[in-house]
Amino acid sequence: MRLLLATCTLFLLVLGTSAANAAPIVCEGDLDTGHGHNTKHYTGSIDPALACEGPFIGNDDYPSDLDAFGYTWLAQDKDDDGGPANGATEDVFTLTGNGGYSGTFTIDPTLSNCLGEACSYFVVVLKWDGAYAYWDLGQLFGATAFNWTATPFALSHATLYARGGDEGIQFIPEPASLLLFGTGLTCVLVRYRRHRKSDS
Repeated sequence: MRLLLATCTLFLLVLGTSAANAAPIVCEGDLDTGHGHNTKHYTGSIDPALACEGPFIGNDDYPSDLDAFGYTWLAQDKDDDGGPANGATEDVFTLTGNGGYSGTFTIDPTLSNCLGEACSYFVVVLKWDGAYAYWDLGQLFGATAFNWTATPFALSHATLYARGGDEGIQFIPEPASLLLFGTGLTCVLVRYRRHRKSDS
């Protein structure tokens, strides 16, 4: 009985902490950007994030909209342009470490603007040398901090895009998470039934 309780507790602890300890999402690839560097291995990461696409040769088209992850995203802010777009407030996107290889950024969704309302879902583009990639940050409910890295060249700039709506992107849970959840739920049910049986 104690072994079962210890196993259940362990599974529930692991399940409860897995979302809070999200690993960085890395986008990487070998590109020849035509800047006299020959082919280089570009690597960028954002922590935490849901997914990434890239790297690609070129640049995002700020302040134009971005088509990524099956949606159209409205431009919100670019850290080096001196001003936001589409009615977003200046402090919606704050970046540190520009011109370096790592840093942080903060997004405050209450300062964003998606057709007159605060945005719900966010994408960030990192641009370094002649390459860029974008990361899906998911739904944000309040000011949220992120870490970023970029190699083999320093970050040129970062751009924030967003969309509103409550439809969301439906991500399929990882099999390991489902296994942990199922095992934890089974343990709770077994414990509950045994407890009810002992009370009878």
